[in-house]
Amino acid sequence: MALTRGTKKIFKLLAIIAAFAVFAYIVILPWVAERIAGMIPVSLEKQLGSIMYDGLVSGYKVDKEKSNLANDFFNAMDYGSEKGYEYNITVVRSREVNAFAIPAGDIVVYSNLLDKMQDYNEFVALLSHEYAHIEKRHSLKAIFRELSGYVVISFMFGGWADIVHNVQSLGSLQYSRKAEKEADIYGLEMMREQGYNLDGMLQLMNTLKSDESDDESKVFEFASTHPLLKSRIKYINKYIDEHAFQQRAHYTLDSIWTLIKEE
Repeated sequence: MALTRGTKKIFKLLAIIAAFAVFAYIVILPWVAERIAGMIPVSLEKQLGSIMYDGLVSGYKVDKEKSNLANDFFNAMDYGSEKGYEYNITVVRSREVNAFAIPAGDIVVYSNLLDKMQDYNEFVALLSHEYAHIEKRHSLKAIFRELSGYVVISFMFGGWADIVHNVQSLGSLQYSRKAEKEADIYGLEMMREQGYNLDGMLQLMNTLKSDESDDESKVFEFASTHPLLKSRIKYINKYIDEHAFQQRAHYTLDSIWTLIKEE
């Protein structure tokens, strides 16, 4: 039976509505979720970060000695926080090569990544990068973006616990290319201001890149959550070429780093 002209119009209208619904879910809702994340008070962000930290770190064995030294190391970097975050570095024992930032100040570093680093400049670069993610609220925005529709509804009704329950692993969150580059560049700027060796960021990228072919790690976690290493190396080189820096000696960091590697 042939469709009437009116029926065809109805189907077209339904198709348009369906297309808009898909567009809204894929594009508009994530955009709205990121904007909501940007407006959350720091006090609420700290509550969310605390709940997430407890849930995520509980699945690992914390290396308390290295964690204490890592915190001494970060405190000696003297970065502070524009938003008033209290930073805490936790080293967990794992064969994975990874690190991730939790909203409001927690940075989790996997022991195997520390083991692969050659000197303290790489650790400065890693902490500077993750610090930038937190200061720029990239982690918070990534959570809201990936859980967009659910997060918007839950946030409107005060459902922090439900949001956290649905984030199975912060380490699997994908940052946008823009956020990743912003964290690299902001990290380099912080390093430059403090007189650190900017080549440390390149060393870190090359350490990560060399591990991509490691037979023990077919799925390279850090590369999957922090993608495009070749592209990153290219613009990091460009930044270093275009920005002169005065490297200073950092004996305290060097001493703490030696203790970290001895543990």
